[in-house]
Amino acid sequence: MMIHLPGYDLTGAISETPTSRLYRGQRLHDSLPVIVKIPKLGSVTPHERDRYRHEWQLLSNLDVEGVSPVIEADLDREIPMLVFEDTGGQFLSRQVEPLDLTQFLVIASRFAEILGLVHTAKIVHCNISPDAILYEPESETVTLWDFSGAIWAEDHPSNEIIRTINTRVQLSHDLAYVAPEQTGRVNRGIDYRTDFYALGITFFRLLTGRVPFESDDLLDLIHAHIAQASPRLTDLLPSIPVTVSEIVAKLLAKMPEDRYQTAWGLQTDLVLCLIQWEATGEIDPLVLAEHDSIDRLQLPSRLYGREAELKKLAESFREIGLLDRTGAIALKAPPKLVLVSGEGGIGKSSLIAESFKPIAPQYGYVLSGRFESSPQELTYTAFVQIAQAFARQLLTETAERVAEWRSRFREALDRDLGALIEIVPDLQLAIDLEPSDPDRSHEPSSFLFVLQRFLWTLAVSPYPVAVLLDDLQWADVSTLQFLEDLLSAPQTRALVVVGAYRPEGECPNIEACGTRLRDRGVSVTAIKLNSMNLAATMELIADALQQTTSFIAPLASLVFQKTDGHPFFVREFLKTLYNSDLLRFDDESKSWQWEIDRVRSQAITDNVLELMLSKLNQLPQRSQHVLSLGAFLGRTFSLSVLAQLLDCSVRHVLRDLTPAIIEGLLSPPSGVDLSREDLSKTSGELNYQFLHDLVRQVAYQLTPTAERPAVHLQIGQMLLHECETPQSREHLPDLVYHWNAGVAAITNDHDHVERARLNLAAALQAKQEGEYAIAVTYCDEGLTALSRVTADLRTIAPDLP
Repeated sequence: MMIHLPGYDLTGAISETPTSRLYRGQRLHDSLPVIVKIPKLGSVTPHERDRYRHEWQLLSNLDVEGVSPVIEADLDREIPMLVFEDTGGQFLSRQVEPLDLTQFLVIASRFAEILGLVHTAKIVHCNISPDAILYEPESETVTLWDFSGAIWAEDHPSNEIIRTINTRVQLSHDLAYVAPEQTGRVNRGIDYRTDFYALGITFFRLLTGRVPFESDDLLDLIHAHIAQASPRLTDLLPSIPVTVSEIVAKLLAKMPEDRYQTAWGLQTDLVLCLIQWEATGEIDPLVLAEHDSIDRLQLPSRLYGREAELKKLAESFREIGLLDRTGAIALKAPPKLVLVSGEGGIGKSSLIAESFKPIAPQYGYVLSGRFESSPQELTYTAFVQIAQAFARQLLTETAERVAEWRSRFREALDRDLGALIEIVPDLQLAIDLEPSDPDRSHEPSSFLFVLQRFLWTLAVSPYPVAVLLDDLQWADVSTLQFLEDLLSAPQTRALVVVGAYRPEGECPNIEACGTRLRDRGVSVTAIKLNSMNLAATMELIADALQQTTSFIAPLASLVFQKTDGHPFFVREFLKTLYNSDLLRFDDESKSWQWEIDRVRSQAITDNVLELMLSKLNQLPQRSQHVLSLGAFLGRTFSLSVLAQLLDCSVRHVLRDLTPAIIEGLLSPPSGVDLSREDLSKTSGELNYQFLHDLVRQVAYQLTPTAERPAVHLQIGQMLLHECETPQSREHLPDLVYHWNAGVAAITNDHDHVERARLNLAAALQAKQEGEYAIAVTYCDEGLTALSRVTADLRTIAPDLP
């Protein structure tokens, strides 16, 4: 369909994605060739509008030859548009046949140069594909397009926003070109090297006419990117020189550390190939990446020294059939418990995330939940997260598998299906799950019971299931008892539960649970994570600095001595050395240098909490204050609630929190661009999350102990005033927690009575949900509140029983 824009004569669409179209034409007043980008009809969502605004803002600050500038933007109209100067040519996605080698090397070397300039501007494109490369053959002009998903290479408040949007968009259309770290299923961050993987797939497509991984199954494609080796070009086309095949293979390495590290190193190798090919018609073997020097500290994200632990986890997964496509093992495999312990920052979550990497999604189900330390969080929060993860995976299942699960849940939960849907609404969307009995007279079971029945249904299915329970140290006795019953039941099969916990104290409940399960014949594997040894520390530093272990041995030995090989401290200490210019890249020698004596004198804390406190203390005072108040609200907190608490605008809160985002202490809210003029236009609740529970713990402690009750009471009163349904299952735990934590600040009978009312409501709710111990605690709090009332209760609280 042709569109009409005032001031432009558009001749036709030249490219499209599921959400946007590009039209070629000219500007009427000066006949300038242009390309106009607009959303498709029906695609003008708030997220898509944010992508347009983001692309315009980013390109407005980017002056790179080979990137078309935005010459006009109209983002506030009903259908936003971006207008670019047209360099001519066609997108390489229109190239059906493979390119000849000369043309390929010309395009590839020029594109590597453009990408290097973009990376120098500290931008990661994140969406490279033939759809993003415009080529004009007569002038051999190459142009890089589509920066709607680009992010800043360094920490920036808008990065998480665009990453969130990118995830939704990538899942809809361009999974063939995403790097493993973009799938969200591996323990890797996105950086410059992410672009090299997508470029490798693009090169593969231009040389062969196909992509290395092809599948109509979304999960199959994700697994291929994560775990399957790409076909070698020389195996498909023996005429392609081995060196070119090796360049593409290096770009397609699963580990970012194994790819090219800079576009300049890639461009050098491509230019050398082009020179040889044009001169002799042959390409001699090259030492790849010989000129690939990184002039900035880029710490590798892979694990070091954890081979034995990964092997144990892999064995557990293999034994229940998660690494076997046949599914035969799942019918008879006994359940297993794996307990992974270690102090904060030692890498428990990273280890488990890495262990999940080889698991193909279609083999079974990998689900995760996290227990919270916040007293207001009920014990079943982790189970709700597991159910939500299962619902999301069901969205990608076949109709036959969905029908099978629908039948299983109806049989297992019967008239409690309504309660399950209330807890996990996504299940209704995923498998059209409706209660089979609409009888409203049925007394629903407790929420905890319903969630337990849900897990039972998973555990007795013929499909292998891996469940990760993070921060298991916060689970209560009843939760551990349920896990014990689940794992020891004769019907349970092909289930492995991986519990990660910090052994604060001795965690006797977890250890006792493991002992009882062993006594009942259940396989229990204990993995204790310690610090890295010297060899692993040396390997990490050698990879980070692109040097041999012998060259960095003196530095690595000193770092190991100061950090005791603790992974978190090793990385933080290297960052400190780099930021203090004690570790620097020398342009002349193209190598990293340091002064060992100055490094030796550099201080480092020996405690993760102290290190977090040091980071927080370096923030501006206002940022510390706002961050601390956020910690009162929980590990994840509402930006709007925090703004109300501070009696200021959302924009002011965002500005105050920006230094904490830059330091990596917070994950910023999804769907918000800090550069937006009017945040009130942004839809949806804005939530921040602390990087780690330890960060929240330290931020909370920034508020003096004597002042904390008053803050809690202020929050409780504000929530009670603002909440339309204060006694709902969703809001009541938060309310009661803050009122009880603020008891020392209560000075009048009215508030004591209000606290009693809230605790009574919470006790009744906890009883309904099977949380009897918690119900008793609420009753005790309510009675204590009433004991502090000085007036006649019959006068001021006649409604209380």
